[in-house]
Amino acid sequence: MAGSDNVYRFRAREWKNFVKNLTDPLFVTDKEGMVLWANDAFRRVFPPPDAAAERGSFLSFVHPEDLERLRYDLAGPGPAAVSREARLWAEDWVNFALDIYPTAECSYCLARDLTRQKTFEEEKLQLLSVAEASLDAIYALDTDGHIRSWNRAAVSIFGYTEEEAIGRGVEILALPGQKEEIDAVIQLIRQGASYGYETVRQRKNHELVSLFITMAPIRDSHGVLLGASVVARDITALQKQKLEMARLDRLNTFAELASVISHEVRNPMTTIGGFLQMLQKKTGDKKQLEYFSIMSEELKRVNAILGEFITIGKNKEAKREKQSLKSIIFSMTPLLEADAAYQGKIIKFNIKDTADVVVNANEIRQLLLNLTRNGLEAMEPNGILQIKTVSKENKVVLSVKDSGHGILEENLEKLGTAFFSTKESGTGLGLYVCYEIVQRHNATLNVITGADGSTFMVTFPAAV
Repeated sequence: MAGSDNVYRFRAREWKNFVKNLTDPLFVTDKEGMVLWANDAFRRVFPPPDAAAERGSFLSFVHPEDLERLRYDLAGPGPAAVSREARLWAEDWVNFALDIYPTAECSYCLARDLTRQKTFEEEKLQLLSVAEASLDAIYALDTDGHIRSWNRAAVSIFGYTEEEAIGRGVEILALPGQKEEIDAVIQLIRQGASYGYETVRQRKNHELVSLFITMAPIRDSHGVLLGASVVARDITALQKQKLEMARLDRLNTFAELASVISHEVRNPMTTIGGFLQMLQKKTGDKKQLEYFSIMSEELKRVNAILGEFITIGKNKEAKREKQSLKSIIFSMTPLLEADAAYQGKIIKFNIKDTADVVVNANEIRQLLLNLTRNGLEAMEPNGILQIKTVSKENKVVLSVKDSGHGILEENLEKLGTAFFSTKESGTGLGLYVCYEIVQRHNATLNVITGADGSTFMVTFPAAV
């Protein structure tokens, strides 16, 4: 029994030391809130106004708005425990979590400072707000590549809702041939590496999206690796702008080359053509006449190409005036209708009154002529070509829609490239000229294509 008493006294002593040295305030009050006993932490956090804390009222530290609730809790008959959040004075009003264990005679209380927790929660809310407001997709992956968080921009960029994305593997965003890339990404996550790279992913509807992705490791407070945070920026529009800038650079370079060729080559070709005609008249040999005929036809073909070169190189500084697209188009109606009738096809006009545009009329006629002839050549006999104008916000749109078989997807990016053509005898210079004219007028040329035909839309800024 003596041994048991010693153990009891030892445990009681240790327990008293533990309670006394708690970092959180621990105290006992009577039913009126007077402090009967308090540990050292209580005195540090709530310094009494005079002598001993045991003689002070705990309620004197309570915020007036929380006073009645705590007075009621401390006066409770017990034995049900109460958890309460209240503001207590500790050199300032501080949020505390109070655990109150009332008995018939007194109440045992433990107070925990919520400042750090509140700060953490506020910082967490701020981070969540930033993530939700971001235009970049922000999401978290665990070490197995499963999605653990998903912000609003991720929904917009990829098309998956938060419920659809969280818990699934990141491979849902990958293309069929990107398994090795995804495996490499997961290995980087497991290594705790930071990484940035450009790639292509697919949306829920299988559309492609170009992204710049940055990854950084996520660790807990003990440094244990949990996964990675990912920021994915949609650079699809930027990539298109880069391609457009490169194409415009090629346009400018080729236009300069065209100007040189048109002046330096066409004159000698004209001389050669003249001598061929002289030789044709002097010979009676049928075989030689056949050869001369072939040579003349080839010279005509070269001259036709040079003629298109001249169109490219000229009119760069042509005068532009405020004009109506409607009047320009109507001035060409007889020519366009005759061209269509000759090929056994139909042109329909839907020309609305629109805002004026600042253009060079001759260049716009050349643009419309090239687009119309391309559309007519893309159709079978009895095909219908539609020419339309419409106002849209501060823009004026001219569209030329054919009823052909459409343009193959792999050829779309090549449109407007000199000498690229889907026609057997085409040079590609007609559409090239269109792009150059559009550039000079600060307009844009977009193509919509499908099995039912293609639409070329030229969007001009409306005149101020």
